[in-house]
Amino acid sequence: DLTRTFGLFGAGFRDAMRVLRLRAAVLLLSSPGVTPSDVAKAVGYGSLDAMGRAFRDAQLPAPSIVQDAVRYPA
Repeated sequence: DLTRTFGLFGAGFRDAMRVLRLRAAVLLLSSPGVTPSDVAKAVGYGSLDAMGRAFRDAQLPAPSIVQDAVRYPA
């Protein structure tokens, strides 16, 4: 109910958290000097493989490909 009232993503809390974690991961991947493994741990995935599956389930490219596309120059 709360997610619909405030126009948050998806059908509920779980969907909202999934989207927020993915957005945070993409944002952190843009930082120079950070590794995808560091990002996976920072946003709460148990491993880089788990984050990769989440990206794949969301129909996003692999985290390393996203990182190459969004990385801010040092």
